[in-house]
Amino acid sequence: MSDLKLTGTGNPALNYDNDLLIESGDLVFMEDPQDAVEQSLRTTLRSFFGEWFLDESKGLPYTQSIFVKGVNAQAIEALYVEAIINDPGVVRLDRLNLSIDTASRTGTLGFKAITLNGTIVFQEAL
Repeated sequence: MSDLKLTGTGNPALNYDNDLLIESGDLVFMEDPQDAVEQSLRTTLRSFFGEWFLDESKGLPYTQSIFVKGVNAQAIEALYVEAIINDPGVVRLDRLNLSIDTASRTGTLGFKAITLNGTIVFQEAL
């Protein structure tokens, strides 16, 4: 099964707006397995729990557990770890850095994961 390529995939300089990539009037399919894993992770980490009507169990519980008053950093970290390691293309998670600033209500996430083809995926600041 092939994934459809979304805009910005494979080029960090491009805007990741998650629109379907269309070239010459045709949908573009993923060719690089590494790009497919990165796109899958990015999509998972940017999806809200219950957002996708075809599978309401997908996504992270942002409104239920992450964007709440009195946030628990360890619980949030566990949610991100689970989401990353449950991606079918990820073999293991080597590092996860989560920084939460409760005063400004902002956070950053960075991680290093090993994929099925042995390459490293690094995602910075969601």
